[in-house]
Amino acid sequence: MKTNSLFSSLTAALVVAFAASAAQAAEPYREVLRYAFDQPRDATMAIEAQIRAASPRRLRKIEERLLATLRSSQATTDCKNWVCRQLRFAGSERSVPALEPLLADPKLAAVARLALQGIPGPKADAALRRMLGKTQGLLQAGIIQTIGARASDPSAVPLLVPLAQSRDATVVEEALHALGRLGGAEALEALRRARVPARLEPRRQHALLLCAERLAADGKRAQAAAVYGEIWRQARAEALRIGALRGLLACDLKAGLDAAEAALTGSDRALAQGAAQAVCESANPIAAQALLELWDRLAPETKIAALERFSDPGAIQTVVNATQSPNEAVRVAALRAVARLGGVVDAPMLLQIAVARTGETQKATRKRIGTALSAPRIRKARIASACTPGGPFSASAERTEFTSSPRRRASAHRAAFCVSPVRATAICKSIGASTTPPNRAT
Repeated sequence: MKTNSLFSSLTAALVVAFAASAAQAAEPYREVLRYAFDQPRDATMAIEAQIRAASPRRLRKIEERLLATLRSSQATTDCKNWVCRQLRFAGSERSVPALEPLLADPKLAAVARLALQGIPGPKADAALRRMLGKTQGLLQAGIIQTIGARASDPSAVPLLVPLAQSRDATVVEEALHALGRLGGAEALEALRRARVPARLEPRRQHALLLCAERLAADGKRAQAAAVYGEIWRQARAEALRIGALRGLLACDLKAGLDAAEAALTGSDRALAQGAAQAVCESANPIAAQALLELWDRLAPETKIAALERFSDPGAIQTVVNATQSPNEAVRVAALRAVARLGGVVDAPMLLQIAVARTGETQKATRKRIGTALSAPRIRKARIASACTPGGPFSASAERTEFTSSPRRRASAHRAAFCVSPVRATAICKSIGASTTPPNRAT
């Protein structure tokens, strides 16, 4: 009897829970008004699922309901926070009037900006501009950040120019970045004239770099090159100078080559390595040739940086020569570069290094040979070495080629007789393999 009573109670509880869940699923917008981050997310998850599955037309209806929720006096702060996050995906210009005043609310400004950042069009731009003059401090800096992230409103430049001279360092930093992102003649001139504290000078120069990139993208290469040149001469930060060098190599090759030579042969090792990478990644054969001509003047670290980035097959001879460098790190980097520049370029050379060298050079060489073992030239070279009395790789090569696996043993058996039938017969006898020449047709 007690068992039946307990079963009935559990069943009733489940029915009530199911009914409550069904009611909530039927009207999640009413339930979400009371939402708190530490509470169950049934209602929010139901609406999020609707957003993910909605067609563009259906999304507009969902947006209307989200905006009604946002304006409701019953909505909790957590609810409004969640609605703003959803408007990033479901919002349109219809949402701008509801989001604009939230830019001045310390609790909701960040998520309101997030929503506006995802809404294209001039209405969102205008709302951000209007709120610039109604906020200050971190709230104002956040709005500036969003303007810069959108990078779609040249009309904001005149408002940002005075803010780049603000007493608030956070506002200055964001204004500089936004001006760089927006670009244009007025922004460029403002950045050139801006006088900022020493610790913010790298931010100003980075903004100039962004301006130059925008000019280059718009086809204004001469103007971009002038800005890149300013940064190269004035900046102290390595990253900024390398960025400027990359721009010069793209927009003014002569100036870029002069700057690259100064960096590659200078005393600043980090800058030299960055310059080597920039030249190699420029994919400019003239720049690559200039680097090769300076090769003997480069420090080992700079050579390694170049070897790690070489992609021009014209550098293959320099790479091969580098495998004989007295510096082991350079030798290893050169051996790794072999694969990128056309595979096996000198199989006998690799075999010789694998036997004659020790340490990391030998490991790198044998690994390189291992990864290229199926390449015909490497296989032929190994068999030739195995079939040459006293050859540098004979003992290990013949064992590897003839005993590693049945398939490889058969392949090596055929190749050996093609290279040297006499030596192949002797090898086969020494390891107990068949001395019968293989049928070439098979």
